[in-house]
Amino acid sequence: KKVDELEPEQQLDFMSKAIECAGAQILQSGFVHADPHAGNIMYEDGDLVYLDFGLVSRVEDRLMEAFASGIIHLIGGNWEAFAQDFVDMDLVPSDFGKLNHATGVWEECSIDQFCKAVREMFNTGRGGEQLTQFGDLVIGVQKLADEYKFCCPAYTIILVRTFATLEGLAALVDENFNMYEACLPYAIRRGLAVSNRPAPSIGRLLGSAVGPPPKPHVLVHVIGSVSYTHLRAHETRGN
Repeated sequence: KKVDELEPEQQLDFMSKAIECAGAQILQSGFVHADPHAGNIMYEDGDLVYLDFGLVSRVEDRLMEAFASGIIHLIGGNWEAFAQDFVDMDLVPSDFGKLNHATGVWEECSIDQFCKAVREMFNTGRGGEQLTQFGDLVIGVQKLADEYKFCCPAYTIILVRTFATLEGLAALVDENFNMYEACLPYAIRRGLAVSNRPAPSIGRLLGSAVGPPPKPHVLVHVIGSVSYTHLRAHETRGN
């Protein structure tokens, strides 16, 4: 059945599993179904069935790590680290630039200037609150690109489509859905996963994700993700 044909309880289960699948694809496996609209995901006996693999994408390990890091730093409000995540995601060049509208020339700007602009953009939600919708973040970044030098790597169109489509589905079920927090557990697991770079300390990872100021509901997600990751590692070593 399609999501709009399900009972409310089943719809919640559908979206929970759809977000879990998306998080696992983009942050763990690197193989992404890039067209997850309502006609391409069915629900059968508590399982999701994906259809139509005509539009898929692969994500490099370094980009998966950058995405995961970006989600963690975005939620934690670690703007300088988030700015570096933009560089690691190939969204901005390492030499930050700002457009001088009077001359039409790109001029060098500091990471602090860029961080301030990103922070102000992200805090443009209702009543000055943080943006919670991925679509709003995309619009905010588009506005930033009028002032600051941005790049447009090939993956952006497909992955933006993937997240925006899922967010639209989620809004049918939960109007308060927050894509960033939904993806946080998978970002933490990716952050703790074995890779070619040194693993961050758990303390540093917790600090990046939770604050300051501390966010108790985020801390619950983080602790659960850390526990899950270490349990899986223990099981793997046991086998």
